[in-house]
Amino acid sequence: MDLDLNYFYAPESIPGIFSANLISQRDENPAFSTGFLGPQVNLPSGNTPSVHRLGGGIQYAYSFTDDLDLAVGVNYQRVSVRNGLFSGQVTPTDSAGNSLTVSPNGQDDLLTLNAALLFDQVEGIAFSVKGTRLRLGLEQAIPIGLANIGYTRAVANGTQFIPLNLVHNGDYTDTLVLNVQGGMTFGEVPPYAPFNLGGVNTVRGFQIGAVAAGRHFLMATAEYRVPITTLTLLDFALPIAGVLFVDYGTDFGTGNTVFGTPGPVRGKPGNGLGYGLGVQSHTPFGLLRLEFGLNSRGGSAVYFSVGDRF
Repeated sequence: MDLDLNYFYAPESIPGIFSANLISQRDENPAFSTGFLGPQVNLPSGNTPSVHRLGGGIQYAYSFTDDLDLAVGVNYQRVSVRNGLFSGQVTPTDSAGNSLTVSPNGQDDLLTLNAALLFDQVEGIAFSVKGTRLRLGLEQAIPIGLANIGYTRAVANGTQFIPLNLVHNGDYTDTLVLNVQGGMTFGEVPPYAPFNLGGVNTVRGFQIGAVAAGRHFLMATAEYRVPITTLTLLDFALPIAGVLFVDYGTDFGTGNTVFGTPGPVRGKPGNGLGYGLGVQSHTPFGLLRLEFGLNSRGGSAVYFSVGDRF
């Protein structure tokens, strides 16, 4: 259940774009999902925890060049854990007595200063792309109100697209995609805000959040995309590609340093290797992905998603 209202303003006298947003979001947080090793830990009522975020923020974005963008902002949220998606009941602990928020009353005030830098020299069409994409992020939580949460978080994400030109289908060629990303958090990590690993956009072959919920993380991916054919549907040309992938992620054993230890109590191993295959299609609605993954611990998962993970 999400409500996200945005307003954008580009003044003539100042370069860049200002924006403001208000949000009311509620979802089942991956930090509280069951780990690959189990057990399932829910609320005392038996329901799955739902994290509700109410707040908003302001942001300023500026493009230095066509390749380099900067965004800075401030954001405030009142974060609470509720007894299900449609419940108004605040629940501070799970059925095993583990904290779900930093504040003992089940509600936290979270004020953060954010900065993000994007360097993007990726070019091409559909699967035939090449170049480098780098993302850097910094988040500083300022202790206020309930819980007085203070932490410093840094993340980095780098992707290299390498055309191999071994297989061709019209204008499309096969491509090797290499991605490395990592993050570190210093200070108090709320139970609902660790780095979550496992799932379609992290370590495939696992269910969402089943690998780790840690203070730090490192993840690496190698993906080979090979064009197969082009279909025509309603006058749209839809290029189809096959995909082979390998993902690995680890939280360096930091799951037990997160407040409330949501990962270890739910049997999240802290690291995992996934591999598999799939098909992708570039459509007017975005990149459609159907993928099947196996993991090094004997499990498997199937995903259908929209949008490129890189």
